[in-house]
Amino acid sequence: MPSRPNREQLPMVPRITIAVDIGGKFTDLELRDALTGATYSLKSPTTPDDPARGLTNAIALAGTRFVFGVDDIAQILHGTTIGTNAVLTRDLPPGALITTEGFEDVLRCCLTNWNQSPNGRLCCPYFE
Repeated sequence: MPSRPNREQLPMVPRITIAVDIGGKFTDLELRDALTGATYSLKSPTTPDDPARGLTNAIALAGTRFVFGVDDIAQILHGTTIGTNAVLTRDLPPGALITTEGFEDVLRCCLTNWNQSPNGRLCCPYFE
């Protein structure tokens, strides 16, 4: 593992990219320091009642462990296993999908039995 520089030794520019996956049990972070090229991984417990709190806890822990502050974060790339699992298992509260003109066929799109829609998009007959 690369040596960790002292925070005072680093220039004050956003340099940290964080990729995050919030899962049902853990929040996983992959970090890259653009200045040093170092990469780090961190696994932190997910907070199911408030996944955002689990993410902020994980970022704070990573900042302490890998020597960076909030001002050092250039970007956060977010994925969520929680959301994917909810869609796949259809374990979702009632909701709505609102589309703009020209995208009405989105309402017919799904993951299986793909067909060609009138405007060329791949869709399935699930909602027809």
